[in-house]
Amino acid sequence: MNSFLNKCRDLLPTMPASAYFFLLTWFLLAFQISSFYLLADFGSFSTFTDIVFAAVDALLILSPYFLIPRKWRWSVIIPMTVMPVFLYVNLLYVRNVGDVMGFSTMFGFTNATGVVATAAFASVKAIDLCIFIPYLVFIGFFIRLCPKIGRKRYSRRFRLIWVVFVLAAFLFQQLIMQTALWSHADRKMEYSLSSQPEAVNDIFPNYSRKNTMRYYGIPLFMAIETYGMMNPDRELSEGELKDIESYLAAQTPGELIVDSLPDNRGRNLILIIVESLNSQVFTNSVNGNPMAPYLDSLTRMPGVIFAPRIFPQVGTGRSSDGRLLYQTGLLPTLKNPMAMKWPEADYPSLRRAFGGEAYEFDSGSPTQWNKGIVSKSYGYDRIYAGLCDDIKPGESRDSILFAKSLPIIRKMKQPFLASLCTMDMHDPYEDYDGVKTDMQRDNSYSRQEKVYGEKVRQFDRSLRSFIDGLKKAGLYDNSIIMIAGDHDALESALKGSRFNSKYIPLIILNSGVELRTGTPLGQVDVYPTLLDVTGHMDYFWKGFGKSLLRNPAVLHTPADTAMPDRFVYPSREDWRLSEMMISGRYFAPKEKK
Repeated sequence: MNSFLNKCRDLLPTMPASAYFFLLTWFLLAFQISSFYLLADFGSFSTFTDIVFAAVDALLILSPYFLIPRKWRWSVIIPMTVMPVFLYVNLLYVRNVGDVMGFSTMFGFTNATGVVATAAFASVKAIDLCIFIPYLVFIGFFIRLCPKIGRKRYSRRFRLIWVVFVLAAFLFQQLIMQTALWSHADRKMEYSLSSQPEAVNDIFPNYSRKNTMRYYGIPLFMAIETYGMMNPDRELSEGELKDIESYLAAQTPGELIVDSLPDNRGRNLILIIVESLNSQVFTNSVNGNPMAPYLDSLTRMPGVIFAPRIFPQVGTGRSSDGRLLYQTGLLPTLKNPMAMKWPEADYPSLRRAFGGEAYEFDSGSPTQWNKGIVSKSYGYDRIYAGLCDDIKPGESRDSILFAKSLPIIRKMKQPFLASLCTMDMHDPYEDYDGVKTDMQRDNSYSRQEKVYGEKVRQFDRSLRSFIDGLKKAGLYDNSIIMIAGDHDALESALKGSRFNSKYIPLIILNSGVELRTGTPLGQVDVYPTLLDVTGHMDYFWKGFGKSLLRNPAVLHTPADTAMPDRFVYPSREDWRLSEMMISGRYFAPKEKK
């Protein structure tokens, strides 16, 4: 290290140690940021441009170095320590979710547990060391040069020139980024940026933080996120309140497309929200046999509602967003996961429409995605979470969930609402230590797809046991049972071609109505459908979707119709209103606002 430093000093004999140290620090940070841009594969710009932008980002982050008092120059270690952590957390998040993590999610440390942590670690790659090796090099230089970096005093003129230089670099970067952004806008690409005015959000409804970072740079992205953390709630204007109230007043159920609905008000409702259940489970076979034999048999039963082409409308909240759609009929906020930023509000919900006793059952922790708080916001009397905390290697979380919830459900006062959220089919799909089937002999699937298929079959067996238990308890015939995926399986984790459809299935048993449709429908349509089949369409909040039993398209739309833009369905106005309702805490009790 000393010989290397001496050679560098020979090349730059007149440079003070503080400036010399800054150049080294700037180079190392720029290397980290450019590595992040390239590994995250944001696209939009060339590799050279990414490197230039990373250099400007690093310059902005380190710019206070020459402006703060000399005795505080050692504090450069703070951004140099924070940045690799920030970059790497976001790199793993991009690989698993497809977007950059917001600060409200990043500081939700309880999320980094269980299958979430497992999925993150499964996406680690050796090349990721490009982000951490520069930090170790920095620490070596810091230890060696820190005593000298506060000796040199820089004049006011130098500081002025420094500010002008950094500002010029920033403006140059923003000019190129904004030109690229509006070039994409001219081609009607779906981007939306949180710092843009509301009119731009209307033009670009499909929000992603990745694009905010891509077209504004990391320092400005962090400033936007910090502002959002400091101002979590929005004040709804009189015009916005009027828009919401007008929408509520105009809600009508529409005409039924079936002759009539049976009176189901005295029946139970059981929701089974299945982790990462792709519809191709029903079309893919294993050695000529159904992949999920029991699920497949349910879709063929008389009196079933089966819609295999439900397109997911979740944002970065993924599973929590899926539950929001099913439980409330609201559309998720794409800027921030509702469960992390606005978990406390008395949201309109199936439970509030249904009445009676209502419990949720979950194999994960109650603190993950704020499940305990959100469950209360939906009106549930209690959430039984952490049911699989004592799971042993080789055991099935879904089996434990169904086995432990059944005795509790048997004691619930009818009519009741029970919601069960499974977990086994969450990525990663690298290893499987459960009971293996003939799935292993079907080489048309990749290794990861075989693992996913085995998890599907494991759920299938667990579901059969649960429904058999309901029948033995005398609850099955008096219960409407919904089975639906919370979102599609992560295609990048499957690494194959047999599960490349985004569609998820919806199955409703015992509703007294038979309907099978291949029409593409949104997750937001499930909530009003459940209101219909349970006889609660008179509830004040009917959701943003349309009940399958009141949608003529399900009878006439060809099965091969393409999926619409899921982030503007049912309409852009609906997404705007939903975002206002949630972020403005429209449904929160007045005394809590």
